[in-house]
Amino acid sequence: MNRTFGIMIAMIALFFGREMRASDAMAQVDLRLFPFANAIYDIHDAWDFYPGEILTPDEVQAKAAPRNLSLIAIVPRDHQLPTLRHGTFRIQLRLPEPAYRYTIFFPELRSASRIWINGQQISRQGQVGADVQSERPSLKPITHVLKDDVRVLDIVVQLSAYSNYEFMSSSTPIAIGHAPQLFEKHQAAKIRDSFVVGAIFIMAFYHFSLYALRRERLDPLLFGLFCLWIGIRTIFRSEGLLLYEMFDQPDFYWQYRMEYWGISIPAATCCHFIYILFHKSFARKGAQFFVGTSLVYTVVVGVLPLRYHGVLLIPFEIVIMLASIYVVKCIAQAKPDQRDGSLLIAAGFGAFMLTILNDILKNHQLIKTTTLSHIGLFLFILFQAILISKRFSRAFHRLKDAEFEIRQLNDELELKVKDRTQTIRIILDNVKAGFLLVGPDLAIKEGFTRSCQEIIGKPIAVGQKLQNILEFSERERAHFSLAVSQIFSGMLPDEVSLSQIHSRISLGKRVISLQGSIVRDEKDSVHAILFTITDVTGLVNAERDAQINQTLLRIMQDKLGFQSFMADSVRDLRIAEESLAQGDTTRLRMILHTLKGNFATYGLDDVAHYIHRVEDLDEIGSEHLHEVANRIKLFMLTYQDLIGLDAVMDGAHGVFVTFKTFDHLRSILKSMRTPDDIQRVFEIWVQEAKLVPIRSLFGAMLSHTTRLATKLGKDVDIHVSGGETLVNPEKLSSVINNISHLLRNAIDHGIEAPENRASKNPRARIDITMERQPHLLVITVQDDGQGLDMDRIREVALEKGLFTPEAFDKASEQEQSRAIFLPGFSTSTEVSEISGRGVGMGALLTAVEELDGQVEVLSEKGQGCRFVIRIPDTTNMPLTHKVDRETASRVLQNR
Repeated sequence: MNRTFGIMIAMIALFFGREMRASDAMAQVDLRLFPFANAIYDIHDAWDFYPGEILTPDEVQAKAAPRNLSLIAIVPRDHQLPTLRHGTFRIQLRLPEPAYRYTIFFPELRSASRIWINGQQISRQGQVGADVQSERPSLKPITHVLKDDVRVLDIVVQLSAYSNYEFMSSSTPIAIGHAPQLFEKHQAAKIRDSFVVGAIFIMAFYHFSLYALRRERLDPLLFGLFCLWIGIRTIFRSEGLLLYEMFDQPDFYWQYRMEYWGISIPAATCCHFIYILFHKSFARKGAQFFVGTSLVYTVVVGVLPLRYHGVLLIPFEIVIMLASIYVVKCIAQAKPDQRDGSLLIAAGFGAFMLTILNDILKNHQLIKTTTLSHIGLFLFILFQAILISKRFSRAFHRLKDAEFEIRQLNDELELKVKDRTQTIRIILDNVKAGFLLVGPDLAIKEGFTRSCQEIIGKPIAVGQKLQNILEFSERERAHFSLAVSQIFSGMLPDEVSLSQIHSRISLGKRVISLQGSIVRDEKDSVHAILFTITDVTGLVNAERDAQINQTLLRIMQDKLGFQSFMADSVRDLRIAEESLAQGDTTRLRMILHTLKGNFATYGLDDVAHYIHRVEDLDEIGSEHLHEVANRIKLFMLTYQDLIGLDAVMDGAHGVFVTFKTFDHLRSILKSMRTPDDIQRVFEIWVQEAKLVPIRSLFGAMLSHTTRLATKLGKDVDIHVSGGETLVNPEKLSSVINNISHLLRNAIDHGIEAPENRASKNPRARIDITMERQPHLLVITVQDDGQGLDMDRIREVALEKGLFTPEAFDKASEQEQSRAIFLPGFSTSTEVSEISGRGVGMGALLTAVEELDGQVEVLSEKGQGCRFVIRIPDTTNMPLTHKVDRETASRVLQNR
């Protein structure tokens, strides 16, 4: 009662004080009757205003004020200097008690200010100037504790606002009162604003989390951005002055930019958020207009000077109010399927829009209230949280019902799965073929069959590497890993990738078949490889027996050619032993490579495979050569009765005579001192006896080449011309044996697959022509394949250091083609039993050059390749035979 009465008396006194002041020359406020014990006085009174003048307290004393103006009011539009934005304010306050009992609070005074109380300067923010160039803006609220014992306060304030839109101080009035009251008021505002900002930020990050979990929905992100920017604006513009709790002297321009962006960005995100929720009721063009306008104003704030922001703020605020009305209308007319929670959203949004309207009117000094937009947002968030809780509750009940149904289904499903799993396990444990899955790392996955362990002959566990179980060599391991990586990369067709994996693998005395099948996931990516494993030892043995039978049949059909081949092989093994003793590893490997091809030609795979393994060794010893000889001898001993040849090849049975026998007979004739004419007759007979058709030297080479082509999926016809030409096999056998390298290379590298031969006949052709020219024996091997790949030849030659780029480019085409004869040259990317070691062509060239012959290479891209072998021929068969026969006949008659 007493407090109310005191306030009424104070108001009456103030009223009469103002009436008296109207006739005074100086603005003065009498507060002697104001109840400071119970309240704080906000100075809304008019001040003496000196427009266009920057005066000190002494200068103000000598001047009369031209007019009165409230320090927090905008300069009227009818002012005689509408573009003038600097001046001086003065007011006097009469206090009921000495000044030291009071504290005065000055809010942010735009844009630069300087304050005196009783002639003493208490604050200077920035640099007050008469134009935009001389002004240096700065903002900071000041709380000043008075110390004098005077009872009259003479306050002078210099202000300039060229960096801002309007000449105004602040939307918050200057206040005076006892220190505890001002402190409590500030603390209450700071606590309230901190609580609101914290709640807003929590809701912002909560919605960011929702968006992170469900990125297909954009509305949580938009609402989170909306909350975040409103929270930022509250920090920059709040009664609790939170900005100055965080920064001692914030940047003036960024302070106002953040404040304006705290209007435009939330407007855009909120409009888009409402549009997503109620898009069936919200016109798309309307949403685009409101969002676009907000984004344009956002860009303006970031680009144009600060004084232009306020010019556009009023029309933008009008757009915001129109958008708010339209949003409320759209929510009220929400479609039935979007009506869930629309009342809560409408209530929260309506409360928020009312507080926004309050702040707009307050900022334009149309009403005297406090900033409420952050309170309105808090209410909006509160209603949004209630809606989310409601939906979560409903979703929880639905989830609970669904969980009960799923549990029932799972119980039933578990019984079915258990029954089916048991059935599948019985099948997997008893199936004869093995099945296992491997991933990209070749680790075995769960679910392999028990028969895998029985077939492979060792325990298998999940996670083991398949290549370790199969006991691959280092080269086989690398090849297997590369083939599997190609399958998972998906770069090649499935059939091509799977064909890179060896289908048969030897494990001790057993042979297993490994067949791969690609398993893909729902995205059609390679998920695993399913390998089917079977024991094919019996099948391989049957195939080996069948092949041996075929080999024996070919030997019986051409026993003379096989005899010559075996004699040449024994001779080549002796030369290989000599090369090993001399340290000539290049010639040693050439001989072994040729022997491997020739034994494969006759079907002696046991010998050929052993030599192939020997070629993989870093060092070859005499024990390896002895093992080759032993395997040859074992074959001859095993089938000696059938083929009728000496197992050690140092004699012959029946009509077959070895060259060694001729040498032995020649030695006997010489030891008996046989006359020269008889020895000459003997030499003539030996020369004729040694001659054989050159075709017989090829043995099974031609049929083997045809089978090799079939194995590689190629259809090839081999034509031989001049096969009846008589030659000395002792001289030519090495060259003929090495021609097998030409044929294998033609099949492996030169001839294309039928589907890749374009306009050419799908059935390829290889022509072997043998003819005798004057003093020359000419052998030509020609195919109609793709010819030599000179680009690939250049690449390999440079890579292996066989040529320098300059030397290769300067060489003739014939010289470039002859790079294929260099040791170690091969265009194959991997070594196989067919090709890839780079010694076969070198062995052919060496054999020809040992007879003083030459090899010419002719190639036409896309049309084929021709090799012409020219070997000197000194037999002169027609003339020699005629003369020698006459001489022999005469000698025999005389005897």
